[in-house]
Parts: sequence; structure tokens; C-alpha cells
Amino acid sequence: MFKDVTLGRYIEKEGPLHLMNPLLKLCALLLILVSLFLSKNLTSLSLPLAFFCFSLAISKIKLSYVFRGLGAYFFIITVFTLVRFALYHFTLSAAEQAVCIALRLILVVLYSSLFSCTTIADDVARSIEILLRPFRVFGVNSRYVSLVLSVALRFIPVLSDQALKLHQAQLSRCGLTYARSKRRLKAFLSVLVPLFAATYRRAIELALAMDSRCFSSSSSTHLYNLSFSSRDRGAVVALVLYCGVFTLLRFI
Repeated sequence: MFKDVTLGRYIEKEGPLHLMNPLLKLCALLLILVSLFLSKNLTSLSLPLAFFCFSLAISKIKLSYVFRGLGAYFFIITVFTLVRFALYHFTLSAAEQAVCIALRLILVVLYSSLFSCTTIADDVARSIEILLRPFRVFGVNSRYVSLVLSVALRFIPVLSDQALKLHQAQLSRCGLTYARSKRRLKAFLSVLVPLFAATYRRAIELALAMDSRCFSSSSSTHLYNLSFSSRDRGAVVALVLYCGVFTLLRFI
């Protein structure tokens, strides 16, 4: 389970999706996620599914790696699908709604994993900061919020790797047993306690590193400016076409 977490792991490639403007990628991700939750049937969900297949093809990332991330969320997806199915009687419409919910959640995980695999965490933080700048009139510090989100995104693969190491260490010492559920729960505490301790230690090290570099939540300069290329203009055209086709499919 721990090795199946792909969210927050950047894969260095030279694909068109990696070279795309990160702000445009973030806006496209938000737009697609909104369209997923606005989908009412399998017909309207077919477009996000086809668009994901196209995005995965141009990203040059292996299909098995992206789908591996579904293992960590399989339990959550199953529970949401069964709860939705249990609220209605066994009919064709209820079965279709259950399939739509499962497909919708799967696409949310796949799109999020693909975005994190093709975008550096620093670019994600900078894009979030730019998007939140209009909220400064309400007293929202966009740089601080983007920093918190980027650090949380960075910690996901770190904690996953740490949990996997602890789990393997306990298995090698016969510290984990799967005989009974009660003993299994007690055994997993031996993984959770050092995991929380390691998380706290890494957070302290990160805070000390930021203090030693005189980090401030005020505005700062960047090494390069975000710019739009011909590739990004083509992506904008593709998103406009996506919105148009999705609007037509939603009302079919």
C-alpha cells in the first residue's frame, strides 16, 4: 500500500506536458475536476476519460505507474461506491450512478497523480500563489498558503517511503503478525509511533532550515518568469474545445 502512493512524486521527462506552463496546467486541472463533478452520466464522463488517455500519451509516463496510485485509494473508492449503491434500490439507474461515482473518483486520483508527476513542487507553489493573489484584498497571504500546500505535497512521498521502510523493518524482525485482527492492530502501532516521530523530526529540520535562510512570507523574486509559448496556446485551444464538447455531452 505504501509503495502505491504516486501523488507528489515528480518524474523527469521531456514530454510536452512537462514543458507546459505550470499555471496553465493547474487551471486545466481545476477545470477538469469541476467538469468531473458536474458529469451526470457515463456519456459526459467519456470525455474526461478520453482526455486523460490523450494527456497520458503525450506525457510519456508509463500507464502502469499512474494506475499504481489507485491502490492506495481503492478502499475509499469502494466505500463511496457501495454507500451510494446502498441508498437506492437495485435498479439499472442505481447501478449506473454507482459506476459513475467510482469512475469519477478514479479519474480524480488519476488526474491529480498525472499533474504531480509532470509538475515540480516549486512550480505548483508558485502557480497557487498567483491564483490566490486576488484574495489579498481579504487579507489572505497567498505566498504563505502556497508554501503550506507545497510542503504538504512534498511530505506525501516522504512519509510514504518512511512508512514503507518501517513496515519492512518490522516484517524482518517478525514484529508484524497477521494472525488476528487485534494483534495486527497492536503490531501496526509499532509502525505508526516511529512514523509520527520521524514526521515531527523532519518538520523541525525544515523549520530550522527555513529560519537559517531568513525565509519570509513576504514577496520574493524568482529565478525565471512564467511565460506562454506556442505549446501553451495550443493547450488553451484544447481546453476551450474540451469545455464546448463537455457542455454538449452533459445535456445529451
